[in-house]
Amino acid sequence: MYEMTTRERFQRMYEHRDADRVPIIGGPWGTTLERWRREGMPADIDFADHFGLDHVVGVGGDVSRATRRKSSRRRTTMSSPSTRGARPPRTGSTPAPRLTG
Repeated sequence: MYEMTTRERFQRMYEHRDADRVPIIGGPWGTTLERWRREGMPADIDFADHFGLDHVVGVGGDVSRATRRKSSRRRTTMSSPSTRGARPPRTGSTPAPRLTG
């Protein structure tokens, strides 16, 4: 099989078809790059070009605030020994009746 472009490789991956190899996503840590350069990788070349890896672009964002909000909500609805089996109150409606037993 011929060497595919990154686009062809990803397209085949999403179509569940064979490709020349698995697309490689991600990159090394900064300390790893420093070591590779000490061991002979040229400083003026991108690691993906040097090793023949796929070029990908990612879009990042700070999701820590949303994660904190979700995790704090989870903590308030987790069951404790005194509320085990009880449902959390419904929002915007009358609370469920308490069962005595």
